[in-house]
Amino acid sequence: AIKVAKDEINLGVSSTYETKANVETMVNSINVGGRNYVRDYMFEKQDVWQRFKTASTFIDSNNNFGRLSSESGSTWLYQIMPFETFKKGQVVTIQYEIKCENISQNTGTNSMLIRTQLTGYDNNGTHIKDVCIFGMHEKEVDNLSEWTKVTVTRTIGDVGVSTQIHLRLYARNFIGNVYFRNVKLELGNKATDLSSAPEDTISDISDAKNEAINSANNTLTTTITNYYTKAQTDSQINVAKNAITSSVSSTYETKTNV
Repeated sequence: AIKVAKDEINLGVSSTYETKANVETMVNSINVGGRNYVRDYMFEKQDVWQRFKTASTFIDSNNNFGRLSSESGSTWLYQIMPFETFKKGQVVTIQYEIKCENISQNTGTNSMLIRTQLTGYDNNGTHIKDVCIFGMHEKEVDNLSEWTKVTVTRTIGDVGVSTQIHLRLYARNFIGNVYFRNVKLELGNKATDLSSAPEDTISDISDAKNEAINSANNTLTTTITNYYTKAQTDSQINVAKNAITSSVSSTYETKTNV
């Protein structure tokens, strides 16, 4: 009876609790990044994301999304990632929201693709190979008519002779519009809260500083225009003095003349 009770206690404990060693193993297997390597993740600026073939109005900074428009070939938005960081064997996690609008295949020549991926290039901009494919959405466009959050963890493969790694929001051979927003790419296998890249934070601080300086300068200039310089003041006094002298001399006789 004692042994049965003991076994039941052990079974209850093992089904309810993890050993310290197991917990430490599971915790250690989580590689948390946190730093966002994507600049302008909210698509607020016109000079950060770059485009290939898609419409010139590919950034909507009022509604905070990037857009890929109809194309029979390939089109994408991209940013260049730090090559020394995004290397073979590195575990990375991406999160983003995607929405598809009136999507269909453009021609029968090539299959339609809608993907997010890391791609290797050389210094001349020649495509080398896709080194990490995240989302593959071409077969689920009907389920993406509303904003849908996607989170994917992958390990970067062989980069070959690549000297650059580009993050690409990519589509090929489609009709319609594909939208992206809230993009975060980080190291590790756990997605963390959305955050700005450090470069954006530094840039925002610099912009705010410059705006404050310009505002102060404009205020000072406006204030100064409401005052005379010493020279202008002396000139105005002389004008008034001469006017008084002229007025008196034309109205009154001097004591000597009288």
